[in-house]
Amino acid sequence: MIDTSRGINWGPAAFIILYHIGLLCALPFYFYYHTPSLSLILISIGIFYLTGVSITAGYHRYFSHKSYKAHPVIEAILVFLGSMTAQGS
Repeated sequence: MIDTSRGINWGPAAFIILYHIGLLCALPFYFYYHTPSLSLILISIGIFYLTGVSITAGYHRYFSHKSYKAHPVIEAILVFLGSMTAQGS
């Protein structure tokens, strides 16, 4: 069951919403003036995947539940990649 008694934290929510609206508005202009290279597309897909894994495996399972043990270097990588998502966590 979801606890809705605290409501929405509008600061981070507004940032995430406005960030994506701005991106969707700017993207056609970027593609009009620039042709994305294969390396840009592959790096973008890789960062998307790694940041998603770091939120799930790092922020949620490791830091919230302590579900497993990780080397300090892996912990630092999970924190860095998780912070790239700008979710306010």
